[in-house]
Amino acid sequence: LNAYLTHNGFGGEPYGPWYQAYEPFEQISPLLRIAGIKIFIDFDSGRVFFFEQGPLNELVYELQMDGWQVSVKAISIQSHELALNAYDFALDGESNDLHRHRIEHSVAVSDDQLERMASLGIVACIQPGLPGVMSYDADIHRMAEEHGKENVFRWQEYQDGGVIMIASPLNPPGVFEEQTHPDHMSPMGVLYRGITQIGPDGASPEPWMLEKTLTVEDLLPLLTINGAYATFEEDHKGSLAPGKWADLVILSGDPLAVETDDLLGIEVLMTMVGGQVAWCAPGADPLCPSFSGGEEAGEDPFIGEWFAIDPADGSSMTLQISRSDGAYDVLLIDEGATACGLDDTGTPTTAAEILATGSVEGDVLTTIVTTLTCLAEPPTTMDLNLSMDYVYQHDTDALYDSVQDTVWRRK
Repeated sequence: LNAYLTHNGFGGEPYGPWYQAYEPFEQISPLLRIAGIKIFIDFDSGRVFFFEQGPLNELVYELQMDGWQVSVKAISIQSHELALNAYDFALDGESNDLHRHRIEHSVAVSDDQLERMASLGIVACIQPGLPGVMSYDADIHRMAEEHGKENVFRWQEYQDGGVIMIASPLNPPGVFEEQTHPDHMSPMGVLYRGITQIGPDGASPEPWMLEKTLTVEDLLPLLTINGAYATFEEDHKGSLAPGKWADLVILSGDPLAVETDDLLGIEVLMTMVGGQVAWCAPGADPLCPSFSGGEEAGEDPFIGEWFAIDPADGSSMTLQISRSDGAYDVLLIDEGATACGLDDTGTPTTAAEILATGSVEGDVLTTIVTTLTCLAEPPTTMDLNLSMDYVYQHDTDALYDSVQDTVWRRK
């Protein structure tokens, strides 16, 4: 779970810099990670604003310089102008691929703003079923009149124009209980509502809403690989490929092949997280093999090869653990080791091999790091005496280390 910490409240109330107690991309637990900072800049569908342009520019710039990914809620054309100007100021010609700043909802934009979003590489987080799901609300129709129907929900044009999009369900609190149900909140619900624009209680969409829809083929990447990109995790999540984590589901039907009306009938038969079955539907046991490695196979759960992303710089790391005569030997390979030097942008440029030895007590492998070798030409070796613990997590078959706050997945 990637959490975005709020700079202020939905109604603009200031929270203060409470998020400074955390580090960007800090791993709180094996399944919880700090992803970025969210800023509410508008209210009343982008008619009321909490920031002037100058202070917003400075806030976004300061957060970016501190290493934060920034997510801004923007609804109206005026809101987008504030957000895009702030991002343009902070990036100052730099690629947003390094920061992946986002706009949440992104309802109404002008032609110029659409082009700016694409050229800046801003990620747009949309709710594909929003027009129909909110069709009961007079404000949706008021917005369409104020901005022009041609300037709202322009997601087909986003796609054609090269805007990076990710998708989520819409769950406004205290409106319809129905909107908390799987046929709205599940991935199949997002696909169905995004294509049909059918609202609560089966309300039919207006013709102009149907002109805004995306297809299943369009939407699936927004729920998978694009979402992983938006949280800097596309190297190990978001698609099925050798070397990536086995985070996947088995479905009862192919969403690309069934009729639209049958999307809601597709069920999840099995959910796998990190290569381990996390949920199995009743009657689907043949599709749900027990985890074949670690302690269930009668083996030492620490032994093997593990993979992680360095939370400090995003580089790939590999951990190889073996055992001989009761002692554990550990080899950590970091593709970008800070200790081996940085380039002009502060990015590590050299890989390193780190050697350690240790012993296990219960679920904890305690190691002493003895050497670090920078794999430059020529290689250089440093002697170290650093303690590092790896805690085995039974429920996820993962390791959690005490120094980098990193979650390691079995390769």
